[in-house]
Amino acid sequence: MFSKSVRRIILTTAILAPSILLTAPTVSALPSGAAACDTNVSWRFADGRTFKTYKSSTALRPGPYADCTPAVFLPANTPFQYDCWYQNSIGNTWTHGTATYSGRQYKGWIWDNNLPGNGSDREC
Repeated sequence: MFSKSVRRIILTTAILAPSILLTAPTVSALPSGAAACDTNVSWRFADGRTFKTYKSSTALRPGPYADCTPAVFLPANTPFQYDCWYQNSIGNTWTHGTATYSGRQYKGWIWDNNLPGNGSDREC
């Protein structure tokens, strides 16, 4: 299995290569908003490490896409237990886990660039 960085390079190359070869640009409609929020992504408990969020407002989402409406915004220093990571259809990696905030537990996805260590090191 490839590491996250190798997957990003492969995906970026696969995405950019055809556009360089085409003489005329093509336009394709991508779903936006709730239509682009895939919440049916499988995940598993594989990692178990807990880190604290470090940004002042980190979005925890129901699916691994920025178009998913956040379930909660977590303040800095919120414990987040990593389950596993997933690469979505546009090439971004997200970590699924459980946040403990204000006496409650929230399960969901956080974009890896917003997590210490770039998120989980265990693939979903």
